[in-house]
Amino acid sequence: MSIKITQIFDERRRQTILRVEGKLFLIDAELLERTLLELRKEELAGIEINLSEVSFLDNESAAVLRRLRRIGAVLTDINYFVQKVIEQTELSVTNEKNNQ
Repeated sequence: MSIKITQIFDERRRQTILRVEGKLFLIDAELLERTLLELRKEELAGIEINLSEVSFLDNESAAVLRRLRRIGAVLTDINYFVQKVIEQTELSVTNEKNNQ
């Protein structure tokens, strides 16, 4: 795998943060999703996913991040490249729905 996921608990905000570092491919994004779903069973507050150290992600990983955001994960510190890949994936999905 090409990523590192670090779990941090912010005492002040009483919130769990998952800090993701490295290149995010589908297999890694699926691991992140499983991790988040397991944590959601234990946590009452929202879970933040910090993406400031993600240097690359593919379209499949962006789709997983979109799915995580839809179920309540908060994506933070998203760099320009990562944000553009997520936005492009959202546009592709919208265009596919409109063409059906």
